[in-house]
Amino acid sequence: MRLALVWLLAIMLAACGDTDAPLPAEPSPDDVAERIERLQPPALPALDWKRLIDPTPIPRAIPQTIPASPVPGSLLLRPEVRYAPRPVSPAESPELVETPALNVEVPASRPISSVRHRGEADLPLLAIIIDDVGHGLSQGRRIIALPAPVALAILPHTLAARQLAEEARQAGRTVMLHLPMENQGGTSIGPGGLYAHMSQAEFQRVLNENLDSFQGIQGVNNHMGSLLTTLRPQMDWLMQELKMRGLFFVDSRTSAQTQAAGAAAARGLPHLSRHVFLDNLRTPDHLNRSFDEAVRRARKEGYAVMIGHPYPETLAFLERRLSGLEEREGVRVVPVETLLDGQSRSD
Repeated sequence: MRLALVWLLAIMLAACGDTDAPLPAEPSPDDVAERIERLQPPALPALDWKRLIDPTPIPRAIPQTIPASPVPGSLLLRPEVRYAPRPVSPAESPELVETPALNVEVPASRPISSVRHRGEADLPLLAIIIDDVGHGLSQGRRIIALPAPVALAILPHTLAARQLAEEARQAGRTVMLHLPMENQGGTSIGPGGLYAHMSQAEFQRVLNENLDSFQGIQGVNNHMGSLLTTLRPQMDWLMQELKMRGLFFVDSRTSAQTQAAGAAAARGLPHLSRHVFLDNLRTPDHLNRSFDEAVRRARKEGYAVMIGHPYPETLAFLERRLSGLEEREGVRVVPVETLLDGQSRSD
């Protein structure tokens, strides 16, 4: 472009001057292109602005390593694995109830002589005990209001123990001491616990404190106790005191090696053994199956003993199932002591 302007200026000057002077030759297109190319600035290489900012090589894909889960896939689908709550002490929540450390179904022994096999009109009889009562009034009152004479097994030294024992007694419900005993797993058993290392004097002192912690106790059953109930000396100490007080004993059977029934029989103490745990799982299907098993046992043997816990699901289930049970299924729910024979409990 500049060369063209120079050439045009030369022509104009020539026109103004010597008309005979030869005109400069018009440059060829190739000359113009060559000269224009020489006037262009040198080409710069393309810049990688990401490299200028961060010279670290950027990989196309970042590999991700997912660690293998220590929990089998099937367990990850279970709510209790995914959402396991932190244990809360009774002091933090008065309504909390403690789940037994070992809550497995153990086949009970055959009926013993201190059991009534048939009730009025030869109906199968079913006794129901609700363990772990005493942490909250609302739970205990809901048990008392059930449409059947369900027994309350109350933990010693709990916040609502005395009040619930009195209300249950006034309502004609069976009041039991749910006696804490040492378990195999070392789980805490709460206040008033009886342990294998105790001397006989200490054992009897703690036992009597528990028996005196609230009024109206008619019988006792073990809270946990998968270790202590297997020790015959300790069971003999227990049955000796219960015999003196005129109480009965129900073995929760948290161990297949339990010595409790044998110790009670040796003392002539009225006693029973649990046949079915109602609420190892709290799903409607499991609750129905467990209750049906207790009914079948009652029809076969003439009686059955079932133990549950004051979970909301359990109480809601019992409120529905116990209503009209005798008319609907021909099984009568009776107080625990009804299953015991008429022998004296004090001689």
